[in-house]
Amino acid sequence: MLVGLPNGKWLWHVQMMLRRHKKRRLTCTFGKCVASCIYMRKAEKKPANSKSLRIDAEHMRVFVAIAQSRTLTEAALSLRLPLFTVSRVLKRIESTSQLALVRRDGAGLELTGAGRDYFDACESVLEAHQRVADVVARQRREPEGTLKISTPIPFAVHVLSAILPDFQRLYPSLRVDLDLYCSDWYKLPEAGHDIVFKVRAPKDSRHHVKVFPPIRQGLFASPDYLKQRSEPTAPTQLYEHVCLGMSSDPALWSWNLTRKSEYVSIKPNCAIVAPDMEIMTQLAVRSAGIAVLPLWRAHIEVLAGKLWPILTDWAPEVVRFFALHGGRLRMASRESTFLDYLAGILGTAADPRCHGHNPDLFFGPAD
Repeated sequence: MLVGLPNGKWLWHVQMMLRRHKKRRLTCTFGKCVASCIYMRKAEKKPANSKSLRIDAEHMRVFVAIAQSRTLTEAALSLRLPLFTVSRVLKRIESTSQLALVRRDGAGLELTGAGRDYFDACESVLEAHQRVADVVARQRREPEGTLKISTPIPFAVHVLSAILPDFQRLYPSLRVDLDLYCSDWYKLPEAGHDIVFKVRAPKDSRHHVKVFPPIRQGLFASPDYLKQRSEPTAPTQLYEHVCLGMSSDPALWSWNLTRKSEYVSIKPNCAIVAPDMEIMTQLAVRSAGIAVLPLWRAHIEVLAGKLWPILTDWAPEVVRFFALHGGRLRMASRESTFLDYLAGILGTAADPRCHGHNPDLFFGPAD
């Protein structure tokens, strides 16, 4: 029924027939021939010219099998391909390269001088291809190499230093390289950095973002400071106090406070500004003024009697914490492994910042 069809049109009809019966096995001779034709048509390349010669990797595998088996029949059996396909691949390689690669004798096939050179080159290419495949498989199975992380100093001190020992025991072949910076600095991923942790909303949409549970904050001052000045009972009274700022950018000095449905934005007089949570905590402990601090960090000083919460009905904005990376499709196994490991810890009872307390006291729900 295929007789008389235009050149190439018959193969289209055969493919349509196979799609209708794709669940049936091609056990008949006709089916094997059709499969062989389709294999060859898919592997066809543009004719070689004097400037370039492109050889299909599957053709290389067929030729290596022929050279090793020294007969077309054994090569076809080892590759599980029809004999017709193997023979046609050999002819196509010789036609494309315009070289006689094998000579036939009574014992089978023997490589010519050009054939031996071609065989050695094919083996080298296929071995290199296999090494690449092995690297990919190994990376998927167990991360290794160096993971370069850029992170704010407080996060490295209070979180990463606590979880990295267990992480390294789980993945001993993975090396973690930390690059520390001040939290206030608008840090962008640099060449060589796999992950960048930030406490500011990213402005560069080219980078993918992993969002972690937000950090609750509160207003705190030392008992000695509150003895010297009356404790504020309303947000507007903060203008009468010395306050501590965590951003060098005056546009970010506003303290946005909420109480149920109420909202107040205060721009206090920041006598001291330091873009580091630990410095702000120590300044507040030493009675330098009132500071907005993460609840988990201030809680340690409150239990020690060094800080006291003020305006407890009012809650400052939560701190949004992000990890910038190249995207799931571009991430290596080491990056995705670390971020998944971290996601199972941050904002949970296993978070080292909780110190055994209920994580809901310190962290909000992830967006």
